[in-house]
Amino acid sequence: MVKTYEPVNECIYCGELGTAGNALTDEHILPFGLNGDHILPKASCRRCATVTSQFELKCLREAFGLYRSQKQFRSRKKSHKQIAEVINRYQNGNIQRAEYGANEVPKAVAFPVFPVPGILVGNDPCKDLSEDLLVKIHTSGRPPFSEQVEEVGMKLSITPQPLARMIAKIGYGFAVTTFSYAENRNWRGYCFQQLRDIILSPHLKPWYLVGCDYSNALVQSEIDNRFHAIQFVTIARESERGLAAIRIKLFADLDGPVYLVVLGEIDASNS
Repeated sequence: MVKTYEPVNECIYCGELGTAGNALTDEHILPFGLNGDHILPKASCRRCATVTSQFELKCLREAFGLYRSQKQFRSRKKSHKQIAEVINRYQNGNIQRAEYGANEVPKAVAFPVFPVPGILVGNDPCKDLSEDLLVKIHTSGRPPFSEQVEEVGMKLSITPQPLARMIAKIGYGFAVTTFSYAENRNWRGYCFQQLRDIILSPHLKPWYLVGCDYSNALVQSEIDNRFHAIQFVTIARESERGLAAIRIKLFADLDGPVYLVVLGEIDASNS
């Protein structure tokens, strides 16, 4: 079900106001290509929209492209055909690579598994990921093979940093609606500048504020979308100011990770 919020009338990333020559564009909290249907009207300037659309498109085509095509998710480019590369290893040791259409191979999606956000464990904001990044892969269905094939592999491309920035963007967009429509809250009063910088800059490390949630708690979704789940939470600390965060589970019916986006400090007494 499509939900359209009240117009924001300024860019939620840089604060720019719309002009006759630079009209503000609408923002989907979840990307349109992930069947996102919650819309913030007049919420992004064209410059910021160009930046965010670049990393979103990379994620939608690479990490989730095959699965989106198999599940017939929406796409702005109807002519784009997703091709799957299958690697067959035969009993005689020969290896053959072949390309198949999306619906000729098992349904497959790869989720990178990040560590917890660095802010929660005292890491330096500039700390990068280790090279040993775990990837959780969900597959279903039978691959195309003959009786002589001993093993079958599929090539799935994934780039961690653009995906982390997309996760950050989803969390931040949802936070804008949470703080705009909850009593005594206004998203403009919570800067969350560090998170906005991560979203807009490819040179910053997102891992200080973006990671995975290992609590094993169910994501109690606060958004009406049958594919994905999003939840606002407050993380208590010893000080009175806790941390506002967003839990995100993409493709909620699959056994994928729960991502965690830390927005920043918030007065725990008003959470």
